[in-house]
Amino acid sequence: MSRPPFLSPALSWLPLLTLPPLLQALHHWGTDLAFQRHSILAGEWWRLLSGGWVHTNLAHLGMNLLALGLLWLLFARPRSPWYRLAEVALLVLLVDMAILLLEPGTRRYVGLSGALHGLFVWGC
Repeated sequence: MSRPPFLSPALSWLPLLTLPPLLQALHHWGTDLAFQRHSILAGEWWRLLSGGWVHTNLAHLGMNLLALGLLWLLFARPRSPWYRLAEVALLVLLVDMAILLLEPGTRRYVGLSGALHGLFVWGC
């Protein structure tokens, strides 16, 4: 039995839809994963990779995941789940690096909003 044609692209987003809630749970349980300028400059470079994946609260997480789903509907292209995950991870890293280098007044940043804007531009 074959899957409906719309289901296959939807399943390719599954890694992206599960990673942020997982990291949010870790963040909520006390593992601070947020982009924090002073911590990054002190050597915690991994915050450039994790800061965009955690959110201030569940409503923020839900809005970002909804936006991710809408971008999938708008720019549906056949891609592997790992390609999609790498695409968003690269955008998270680029946004966090841009904030670090170009916005010295920003001390803390969380959320996929910057990467979602990048995904929108990438899709266009």
